[in-house]
Amino acid sequence: MAKKAHIYIYGAIAQADPFAEMFGGESQTVSAKDISEQLANIKQKEIDVHIKSNGGSVSEGYAIHDLLVNSGKKINTI
Repeated sequence: MAKKAHIYIYGAIAQADPFAEMFGGESQTVSAKDISEQLANIKQKEIDVHIKSNGGSVSEGYAIHDLLVNSGKKINTI
């Protein structure tokens, strides 16, 4: 098993667009739900979080922050 896990936050930070998902398209956003699902599958104790975002929802960003901080894992941001 790798020493570190990686999470990629590429794109706008917002809740997923339900219409894009309904019609088979992909949402170009990263949501707290996306990060929560990724965290649930990570067994490593250290995570590198790669961020390239043009911004988005402040409340969704805080939710992502809280999920990462409360994960109990060492978080490095890149």
